[in-house]
Amino acid sequence: MTDLKAHLHHYLRAQRSALRLKLDGLSEREARLPRTPTGTTILGLYKHCGTCELGYFSDTFGRPSDLLMPWESAGASEEDNTDMFAVESESMAEVIARPASPTRTRRSRRSRSTPREPSPGGRRTAAR
Repeated sequence: MTDLKAHLHHYLRAQRSALRLKLDGLSEREARLPRTPTGTTILGLYKHCGTCELGYFSDTFGRPSDLLMPWESAGASEEDNTDMFAVESESMAEVIARPASPTRTRRSRRSRSTPREPSPGGRRTAAR
């Protein structure tokens, strides 16, 4: 089992690093410039991958994060797809610095102030 876990960690680190390299040398504007007809940006793709990794592995391995997912922000909706792009108030440095792994978060499950429950769309939302 440990070998599988180590293999998965190695694979995820390599993929995250490869995507991170695509941002190296880009200005804030270049990182936010849409590259596809759908409006996908390199910075948005990086944010989306980190958000998915954090959300999936937090739930799967029972190590929830104290970080709010983009769709949990005040006034945000799941339909806004806020995990697919960096909002104006987020700098490229903030998006890159955001933990993509539940092992890099600060608080443990016991100290979590608001547990999350599955939402109809499969994403986690704060309990009400």
